[in-house]
Amino acid sequence: MDIEGLGESVAGQLTARGFVKKIDDIYDLSLKDLMGLELFGEKRAANLIKAIKDSKECRFDKFIYALGIRQAGSRAAEILAGKYKNIDNFLRAKYDELESIDEIGPVRAKFIILFLKRNSGLIKDMLSKGVNPGYQKTIEVLDGLKIVFTGKLEQFTRKEAKEAVKSMGGRIVSNVSSNTDILVRGDNPGSKLRQARGNGVKIIDESDFLKMLKRES
Repeated sequence: MDIEGLGESVAGQLTARGFVKKIDDIYDLSLKDLMGLELFGEKRAANLIKAIKDSKECRFDKFIYALGIRQAGSRAAEILAGKYKNIDNFLRAKYDELESIDEIGPVRAKFIILFLKRNSGLIKDMLSKGVNPGYQKTIEVLDGLKIVFTGKLEQFTRKEAKEAVKSMGGRIVSNVSSNTDILVRGDNPGSKLRQARGNGVKIIDESDFLKMLKRES
Protein backbone atom coordinates (compact mmCIF):
# COMPACT_ATOMS: atom_id res chain seq x y z
CA MET A 1 0.00 0.00 0.00
CA ASP A 2 3.07 2.28 -0.16
CA ILE A 3 2.66 3.45 3.43
CA GLU A 4 5.66 5.62 4.20
CA GLY A 5 7.21 4.72 7.55
CA LEU A 6 5.65 1.25 7.73
CA GLY A 7 8.70 -0.85 6.95
CA GLU A 8 9.63 -4.38 7.93
CA SER A 9 10.80 -3.48 11.43
CA VAL A 10 7.64 -1.56 12.28
CA ALA A 11 5.43 -4.26 10.76
CA GLY A 12 7.25 -6.83 12.89
CA GLN A 13 6.56 -4.89 16.06
CA LEU A 14 2.90 -4.39 15.17
CA THR A 15 2.32 -8.07 14.56
CA ALA A 16 4.39 -9.21 17.56
CA ARG A 17 2.35 -7.00 19.88
CA GLY A 18 -0.94 -8.16 18.41
CA PHE A 19 -1.95 -4.79 17.00
CA VAL A 20 -2.07 -6.17 13.45
CA LYS A 21 -3.30 -9.71 12.87
CA LYS A 22 -4.64 -9.15 9.35
CA ILE A 23 -4.14 -6.44 6.76
CA ASP A 24 -7.19 -4.35 7.52
CA ASP A 25 -6.10 -3.97 11.16
CA ILE A 26 -3.58 -1.40 9.91
CA TYR A 27 -6.47 1.00 9.42
CA ASP A 28 -7.55 0.66 13.08
CA LEU A 29 -4.19 1.71 14.54
CA SER A 30 -4.25 4.62 16.95
CA LEU A 31 -1.65 7.16 18.00
CA LYS A 32 -1.51 5.39 21.37
CA ASP A 33 -0.74 2.04 19.71
CA LEU A 34 2.18 3.51 17.77
CA MET A 35 3.57 5.48 20.70
CA GLY A 36 4.27 2.16 22.41
CA LEU A 37 6.62 0.99 19.65
CA GLU A 38 10.41 1.20 19.88
CA LEU A 39 11.88 4.54 18.71
CA PHE A 40 8.43 6.07 18.26
CA GLY A 41 7.72 9.53 19.61
CA GLU A 42 4.58 11.54 19.09
CA LYS A 43 5.75 13.14 15.84
CA ARG A 44 6.79 9.86 14.20
CA ALA A 45 3.56 8.20 15.33
CA ALA A 46 1.48 11.09 13.96
CA ASN A 47 3.33 10.93 10.63
CA LEU A 48 2.60 7.21 10.30
CA ILE A 49 -1.06 7.68 11.14
CA LYS A 50 -1.24 10.30 8.37
CA ALA A 51 0.57 8.01 5.92
CA ILE A 52 -1.88 5.20 6.71
CA LYS A 53 -4.79 7.55 6.12
CA ASP A 54 -3.28 8.82 2.86
CA SER A 55 -2.81 5.24 1.59
CA LYS A 56 -6.57 4.72 1.52
CA GLU A 57 -6.76 6.65 -1.75
CA CYS A 58 -4.78 4.35 -4.03
CA ARG A 59 -4.59 3.31 -7.65
CA PHE A 60 -6.49 0.15 -8.45
CA ASP A 61 -3.51 -1.61 -10.02
CA LYS A 62 -1.34 -0.73 -6.99
CA PHE A 63 -4.02 -2.16 -4.70
CA ILE A 64 -4.15 -5.45 -6.63
CA TYR A 65 -0.35 -5.70 -6.54
CA ALA A 66 -0.32 -4.99 -2.79
CA LEU A 67 -2.63 -7.95 -2.16
CA GLY A 68 0.29 -10.26 -2.91
CA ILE A 69 -1.55 -12.67 -5.21
CA ARG A 70 0.81 -15.45 -6.26
CA GLN A 71 2.33 -14.83 -9.72
CA ALA A 72 0.42 -11.55 -10.06
CA GLY A 73 3.17 -8.94 -10.22
CA SER A 74 2.92 -5.29 -11.16
CA ARG A 75 2.36 -5.97 -14.88
CA ALA A 76 -0.44 -8.48 -14.18
CA ALA A 77 -1.98 -5.99 -11.75
CA GLU A 78 -2.04 -3.32 -14.47
CA ILE A 79 -3.73 -5.73 -16.88
CA LEU A 80 -6.35 -6.75 -14.30
CA ALA A 81 -7.06 -3.11 -13.42
CA GLY A 82 -7.54 -2.28 -17.07
CA LYS A 83 -9.87 -5.25 -17.55
CA TYR A 84 -12.08 -4.92 -14.47
CA LYS A 85 -11.98 -1.14 -13.87
CA ASN A 86 -13.08 -1.36 -10.21
CA ILE A 87 -12.82 -3.65 -7.20
CA ASP A 88 -16.45 -4.82 -7.35
CA ASN A 89 -15.96 -6.19 -10.86
CA PHE A 90 -12.67 -7.80 -9.85
CA LEU A 91 -14.27 -9.60 -6.90
CA ARG A 92 -16.74 -11.16 -9.35
CA ALA A 93 -14.01 -12.36 -11.74
CA LYS A 94 -14.50 -15.82 -13.27
CA TYR A 95 -11.81 -18.33 -14.18
CA ASP A 96 -12.81 -18.54 -17.86
CA GLU A 97 -12.55 -14.80 -18.44
CA LEU A 98 -9.29 -14.51 -16.53
CA GLU A 99 -7.76 -17.43 -18.42
CA SER A 100 -8.59 -15.78 -21.73
CA ILE A 101 -6.86 -12.47 -20.91
CA ASP A 102 -3.56 -11.98 -22.73
CA GLU A 103 -0.62 -12.35 -20.28
CA ILE A 104 -2.81 -13.82 -17.51
CA GLY A 105 -3.48 -17.35 -18.76
CA PRO A 106 -4.56 -20.50 -16.88
CA VAL A 107 -1.93 -20.62 -14.13
CA ARG A 108 -2.35 -17.02 -12.97
CA ALA A 109 -6.11 -17.33 -13.37
CA LYS A 110 -6.13 -20.28 -10.97
CA PHE A 111 -4.12 -18.41 -8.33
CA ILE A 112 -6.30 -15.29 -8.68
CA ILE A 113 -9.55 -17.24 -8.25
CA LEU A 114 -8.13 -19.13 -5.28
CA PHE A 115 -6.99 -15.89 -3.65
CA LEU A 116 -10.35 -14.19 -4.14
CA LYS A 117 -12.19 -17.21 -2.77
CA ARG A 118 -10.11 -17.12 0.40
CA ASN A 119 -9.74 -13.36 0.84
CA SER A 120 -12.79 -11.57 -0.55
CA GLY A 121 -13.99 -10.96 3.02
CA LEU A 122 -10.67 -9.37 3.94
CA ILE A 123 -10.79 -7.10 0.89
CA LYS A 124 -14.33 -6.02 1.79
CA ASP A 125 -13.17 -5.28 5.33
CA MET A 126 -10.49 -2.97 3.92
CA LEU A 127 -13.09 -1.21 1.78
CA SER A 128 -15.35 -0.78 4.80
CA LYS A 129 -12.51 1.05 6.54
CA GLY A 130 -12.22 3.61 3.77
CA VAL A 131 -9.70 2.06 1.39
CA ASN A 132 -10.62 3.37 -2.08
CA PRO A 133 -8.80 1.66 -4.95
CA GLY A 134 -10.03 3.90 -7.76
CA TYR A 135 -9.08 2.92 -11.30
CA GLN A 136 -7.05 5.62 -13.05
CA LYS A 137 -7.34 5.38 -16.79
CA THR A 138 -3.97 6.29 -18.25
CA ILE A 139 -4.47 4.51 -21.55
CA GLU A 140 -4.46 6.70 -24.65
CA VAL A 141 -3.32 6.02 -28.19
CA LEU A 142 -0.73 3.47 -27.03
CA ASP A 143 -3.32 1.17 -25.44
CA GLY A 144 -1.74 -2.30 -25.39
CA LEU A 145 0.77 -1.55 -28.17
CA LYS A 146 4.16 -3.28 -28.07
CA ILE A 147 6.90 -0.72 -28.75
CA VAL A 148 10.63 -1.05 -29.43
CA PHE A 149 13.23 1.75 -29.42
CA THR A 150 16.40 1.82 -31.48
CA GLY A 151 19.09 4.48 -31.81
CA LYS A 152 19.67 7.61 -29.73
CA LEU A 153 16.77 9.87 -28.80
CA GLU A 154 17.27 13.63 -28.51
CA GLN A 155 14.26 14.63 -26.41
CA PHE A 156 14.27 11.73 -23.94
CA THR A 157 16.58 9.49 -22.07
CA ARG A 158 15.70 5.88 -22.78
CA LYS A 159 14.26 5.58 -19.26
CA GLU A 160 12.03 8.64 -19.77
CA ALA A 161 10.77 7.29 -23.08
CA LYS A 162 9.88 3.95 -21.52
CA GLU A 163 8.04 5.65 -18.66
CA ALA A 164 6.11 7.78 -21.16
CA VAL A 165 5.00 4.68 -23.07
CA LYS A 166 3.97 2.90 -19.89
CA SER A 167 2.00 5.93 -18.64
CA MET A 168 -0.11 5.83 -21.81
CA GLY A 169 -0.87 2.13 -21.72
CA GLY A 170 1.85 0.87 -24.05
CA ARG A 171 4.31 -1.92 -23.41
CA ILE A 172 8.06 -1.78 -24.00
CA VAL A 173 9.61 -4.87 -25.59
CA SER A 174 13.30 -5.35 -26.26
CA ASN A 175 13.22 -7.43 -29.43
CA VAL A 176 11.52 -6.91 -32.79
CA SER A 177 9.12 -9.60 -34.00
CA SER A 178 5.97 -9.88 -36.08
CA ASN A 179 4.05 -9.08 -32.87
CA THR A 180 5.78 -5.70 -32.45
CA ASP A 181 3.43 -2.79 -33.20
CA ILE A 182 5.79 0.20 -33.44
CA LEU A 183 9.52 0.81 -33.71
CA VAL A 184 10.66 4.28 -32.63
CA ARG A 185 13.80 5.22 -34.57
CA GLY A 186 16.40 7.55 -33.14
CA ASP A 187 19.78 8.58 -34.54
CA ASN A 188 22.12 5.80 -35.69
CA PRO A 189 19.55 2.99 -35.48
CA GLY A 190 20.87 -0.54 -35.22
CA SER A 191 19.81 -3.88 -36.65
CA LYS A 192 16.34 -3.57 -35.12
CA LEU A 193 15.42 -1.15 -37.92
CA ARG A 194 16.15 -3.79 -40.54
CA GLN A 195 14.26 -6.39 -38.54
CA ALA A 196 11.27 -4.07 -38.23
CA ARG A 197 11.17 -3.54 -42.00
CA GLY A 198 11.39 -7.29 -42.54
CA ASN A 199 8.47 -7.92 -40.21
CA GLY A 200 6.28 -5.13 -41.55
CA VAL A 201 6.41 -3.20 -38.27
CA LYS A 202 5.30 0.44 -38.28
CA ILE A 203 8.37 2.70 -38.02
CA ILE A 204 8.21 6.24 -36.66
CA ASP A 205 10.82 8.84 -35.74
CA GLU A 206 11.09 10.78 -32.49
CA SER A 207 8.93 13.70 -33.67
CA ASP A 208 6.11 11.27 -34.48
CA PHE A 209 6.57 9.70 -31.06
CA LEU A 210 6.24 13.13 -29.44
CA LYS A 211 2.99 13.75 -31.31
CA MET A 212 1.63 10.41 -30.09
CA LEU A 213 2.35 11.50 -26.54
CA LYS A 214 0.81 14.92 -27.23
CA ARG A 215 4.01 16.53 -26.03
CA GLU A 216 4.99 18.48 -29.11
CA SER A 217 5.66 22.18 -28.46
